[in-house]
Amino acid sequence: MLASRVSSRAAIARSLRSYSAAATATSSAPASGLGSQYSETTSASGVRVASFEDQSPVTTLSVVLPAGSRYEPVESPGVSHFLKAFAFKNTTKRTGFRLTREAELQGATLSAELGREFLCYTARFLRDDLPYFVESLSESILHPRFAHHELAAVQRLVAAETAQAMASPEALLTDILHRAAYRSGLGNSLYAHQSLNEEQVKNYLGSRSSAGISVVANGADHATLSSLVQEAFNASSISGSASPPSSIFHGGEERSFLPGANHFAIAWDVQNSRAPATILEKLLGSSGPRVRWGEGVSPLASLSTRLADTTVTALQFTYTDAALLTLATSGPRAAEAAKSAVAELRKVAEGSITSESLSRAIKTAKMDFVSGRELGPDRALSIASDAGLGVKRVGFADIHSALDSVTAQQVQDLAKSLLKAKPATAAVGNLNALPYANDLGL
Repeated sequence: MLASRVSSRAAIARSLRSYSAAATATSSAPASGLGSQYSETTSASGVRVASFEDQSPVTTLSVVLPAGSRYEPVESPGVSHFLKAFAFKNTTKRTGFRLTREAELQGATLSAELGREFLCYTARFLRDDLPYFVESLSESILHPRFAHHELAAVQRLVAAETAQAMASPEALLTDILHRAAYRSGLGNSLYAHQSLNEEQVKNYLGSRSSAGISVVANGADHATLSSLVQEAFNASSISGSASPPSSIFHGGEERSFLPGANHFAIAWDVQNSRAPATILEKLLGSSGPRVRWGEGVSPLASLSTRLADTTVTALQFTYTDAALLTLATSGPRAAEAAKSAVAELRKVAEGSITSESLSRAIKTAKMDFVSGRELGPDRALSIASDAGLGVKRVGFADIHSALDSVTAQQVQDLAKSLLKAKPATAAVGNLNALPYANDLGL
């Protein structure tokens, strides 16, 4: 429902980051619960190297920079979007045409993905081609040319992506919800709304690459990867993990007219209550059933079934030093759905949690954490985001223990505190038909 340019599974992987400690070891350190296949080291030049060896014939290699929109200088809003659009263009050694042509000849795919905290360059290829792609990605990060003649094409791409996002109610809702919540930093838009020049993009990359680079591979031998990274990134100067600018939750309301279906979201700051917030999220549930052709048993799944043409779901946006618990609705009856969703939250605050519903929420949280972080094509991205933000990867046992320790009273107390706190709200669609926070008793 709410859109982000960061993989949703990777977001799940970060949802419990508060249980992670900052990584300090520079030697290989398999994480508890992940077995000996996961390794993490730091090169002599300061590049963090993480790998997950599963003997796959296909390798996914990512280079992640703390260069998301939250780091943008005030004089260059949207520069991270421009940097993403410059990915795999001309370098001092290869033309952009040569980079993409050589990748195609090896059957590989190249992509760049931007989030609020990081920018990730990714290549997916046959594992024997690892040496070439470590060199190729390092070249794109360390030696981009930022040629002036490329700027026009980049500007067109950025403008097209921004226009597409602003015409998408889900993307627009996510963007303005963050602005309502944080104003700046994490509140910065993921999309550029003005033209920038190549020097601004170059300066931004220089400042962010020196703050930290992480290289992550899924399906690669760690010793081989570490050796290749040391050689390819030897010229880089890394000062350490990025310290993000503080993002203070302010709360407030943002509204934007857009023809089409109505969308509404309410978000609360849950940075200091991440474990109870995760259980509360799963307790309230999502709009769809978890069993195909079945009916969801959670309160919000039942509500979505009753409303038929309108969906409502609970979800979290989580970052290094911030977290939002969100209730989001979409459809012609979004206002009614929002009121009903808040009513369900009030029931939790009044003590409606049963032992059965608490057990379901805890098990759902465990399952979503494991499947989100360790299964499917987004595993490398989830590792990359952890590594790129200076977070030591923790094992299943630690996370499961933290979730098991959450009590019904903690969840109830959190629900009570949210109903008393100032939320952030966002509305997109026919604004005359969408509520304000005080219409919901908030």
